[in-house]
Amino acid sequence: MTKFERILITQTPLAFVIRKSKHWYLPGFEGVPLYDVVKFFRQQIKTVGLTERASAVAYNFIMAIPPSLLFLFTLIPHLPFFKKGEIQKQVVLLIKDIIPNEVYNKDLILFINKTFLQNRFSACFLLVYY
Repeated sequence: MTKFERILITQTPLAFVIRKSKHWYLPGFEGVPLYDVVKFFRQQIKTVGLTERASAVAYNFIMAIPPSLLFLFTLIPHLPFFKKGEIQKQVVLLIKDIIPNEVYNKDLILFINKTFLQNRFSACFLLVYY
């Protein structure tokens, strides 16, 4: 412990909070003081590592994006406040912004127009109510 840390911990405001936290019990922790909970939490962050947990959350988020987009593209034509022509224009502009190569844009736009933007019910839309 450095001199600065020792002074910071022994001075009145922080020392008061530390002393009181040894006698504060959070509901659901079955008699374990707040001080011990915070101490254990800090040790676990140092031991297990925050970077591994953050990378796992980021990976799961990235893996959830494509199914979410499929669901949204399926759901959009069924919303009453969108017109079909406006949706197609917006999707085309979005694809042109995301994918730089024009060759792949045409195939993707045709696929989306044929499958997702037609005015019929799909399995994803029916699963919303299930």
